[in-house]
Amino acid sequence: MRPLQLPALAAALAVLAVGCASLPESSAATVLRKVPLVGRIAEQPNIRQDVPPPPQDGRPDEIVAGFLTALTVADQGHDRARAFLTRQERLRWRDDAQVIVTENAPAVGKPDAAQRVPVTFRPVGVVHRDGSYQPATGPAADRVSWLLPMSREFGQWRIAGLPKTAGVVLSLAQFERIYQAFPVYFLDPSGQRVVPDPRYLSSDSQALPTQLVQALLAGPSDWLAPVARSALGAPVSLLNVTVGIDRVVSVDMSGLNLLPETQRRLALAQLAWTLTSQLVVTGMRITSDGRPVDLPEAQRPVSFTAFGGFDPDAAPSNVTVYFVRDGAVFTLDGRRLPGPAGRGGYRLDSVAISDDQLALAGVADSPGGDTLYLGPLRAALDPVLSARSLSRPTWDRASSSFWVVRDGTQVVQVTLDGRIGTVGLDRGNLVGPIGAVRMSRDGVRVAVLAGLPGGQRLYVGRVRSRVAEGGRPVTVVLEAMRQIGGGLVDVRDVAWASSVTLDVVGREASGKLAVWQVPVDGAGEPEPFSLGGLPGPPVAVAAADNLTPVVEAASGTLWVRGSQLPWVSPQHESTVPGHDPTYPG
Repeated sequence: MRPLQLPALAAALAVLAVGCASLPESSAATVLRKVPLVGRIAEQPNIRQDVPPPPQDGRPDEIVAGFLTALTVADQGHDRARAFLTRQERLRWRDDAQVIVTENAPAVGKPDAAQRVPVTFRPVGVVHRDGSYQPATGPAADRVSWLLPMSREFGQWRIAGLPKTAGVVLSLAQFERIYQAFPVYFLDPSGQRVVPDPRYLSSDSQALPTQLVQALLAGPSDWLAPVARSALGAPVSLLNVTVGIDRVVSVDMSGLNLLPETQRRLALAQLAWTLTSQLVVTGMRITSDGRPVDLPEAQRPVSFTAFGGFDPDAAPSNVTVYFVRDGAVFTLDGRRLPGPAGRGGYRLDSVAISDDQLALAGVADSPGGDTLYLGPLRAALDPVLSARSLSRPTWDRASSSFWVVRDGTQVVQVTLDGRIGTVGLDRGNLVGPIGAVRMSRDGVRVAVLAGLPGGQRLYVGRVRSRVAEGGRPVTVVLEAMRQIGGGLVDVRDVAWASSVTLDVVGREASGKLAVWQVPVDGAGEPEPFSLGGLPGPPVAVAAADNLTPVVEAASGTLWVRGSQLPWVSPQHESTVPGHDPTYPG
């Protein structure tokens, strides 16, 4: 993964208490790179810029252009931008309604006879009031034209009317310079793992930890809410957040001790992951109405490492990459998998491995189509499903089952004991046959490739489930599909690099196949990996959080990210033949 170029937030993030004065000897919070945050920000440490006031006797189009420039500075409720509005419009305009992210800087035209100024732009996404991002697709991505009425006040032209939902308009370049995405962590339906919900906050925020805690209390974004929950809610409220000179985040919340013990612990896990996995702090101290929280973990400063079991990207310590060669399953060290699957008798074409590395599902050619085999990792496999075509399997931790796409139309769930069920699919924005599904390791999101060969697009949807008897989640439907990946028009493979990023093999309309990193919410443009060292274009990718990406080249060989050359052979001096690499989970 590309390390983010993070500005020196220590100078910008002077942490303030909510409604109180901060401690006189407090320390700023800076950003930690443990979590692969969504989005990118400026390489220069100071994003503030000087914006001139409205020019004296400025023309109507000059006033509109100055207003759009002033939107890049959010000081004191966009006061600099409000100077370009009439007095009445200053009071009416809601700068917090939304942030419209545009492909390029909006174009300002010449005023018409009525002194109305045209502004045109093409949206690529919207940041909602809660800080969540939604990519613009379909009609929402059509070109927008505004005609802004102008009026004279005290002899000077000012904007007299903005669209009711205008909010702030920023080009993609401006958005990436000003905003940084910070995951706010909620809980999966089982309460066993935290789930990231990226929120975009201004990089020069003066109260970042406070904003993160407030986002936790407000709950998941609208898109994530049906598949995530929070242990923080009424009667809990935020009293104070500070960062001391010892770099411990102190959070005082009213009513936290009134929650049941189990809920208090879940709340503490959410807070620790949200604050200490992202900010360079030594820990978090949590209190309830000024008194210690009644939990053993809260008696001393804690960090997210104390709640490692909630990691949305958790993987076994001995995790390795599996791949297929001549119908047999190998590991990346070049060894055959012990057992029947490693001997090649099933003639497998692709495999998936459970997150605990105990179960295997593989697809093989069979008369008239494909067959799915299932069984223990190192024991005999059973044929459980046949169809004209079956996609490469994927593992769903929440239901302890493997999923495949049958005949390009149905997502099928196969439990470890061989029971077969059809997963509901709300196609929504999906166009064309389904080529692949890949479950996220936190179990609440799914990546889907859909479209005709050579024109597959990338989508991310949520996995809605209900709790059945015995507490096991049962998948109901894959829904709310969002197309992400910007200009990628031919996506061949996808893997979850983390719970907030995907590694994708695909190409742009005028480009060649490459490996790209794509934020889970589709914010910004896909970022390409260098292809240096690869003997041919990539065709498949395996990825996992904090582990080395592995790609299959068109030559039928495997390559890993190296320390010097971008891609090297896993066995250094010799090539490793193989295809369809995969990490467990």
